[in-house]
Amino acid sequence: MGGGGIAGGERMPIVPRIRLGAAGSRVMITLSVPAVDSAASLARVFVEGLDHVQVAAPAGCEREARQFYGELLGLPELEKPAGLRAGGGVWFAVGAQQLHVGVTEPFEPARKAHPALRIRPNTID
Repeated sequence: MGGGGIAGGERMPIVPRIRLGAAGSRVMITLSVPAVDSAASLARVFVEGLDHVQVAAPAGCEREARQFYGELLGLPELEKPAGLRAGGGVWFAVGAQQLHVGVTEPFEPARKAHPALRIRPNTID
């Protein structure tokens, strides 16, 4: 694999370039990184764990999200960064990871995408 996973065997500093541009009503973020020998090499270079999962919800979902994730499941609510609060939604801690409930308009429920939370036995009636 040419030593270190970077094409040609050299270790290059990783300098991401993020480009924001409108595509319809969506914002596209492109992350440019140095070439690597394979996707497996890229994972070894970058991925050290899962930070968060985001689920889509309609506008005004915060009260119900807090009732379900916060009150029923007991997940601690996290304060969203100031620059993201105006967009709605709510964030929760799930162990060392996070669950973000993000507002999407127009909202359309996902057909298969979902977080799978492991619950301690005998903790929910």
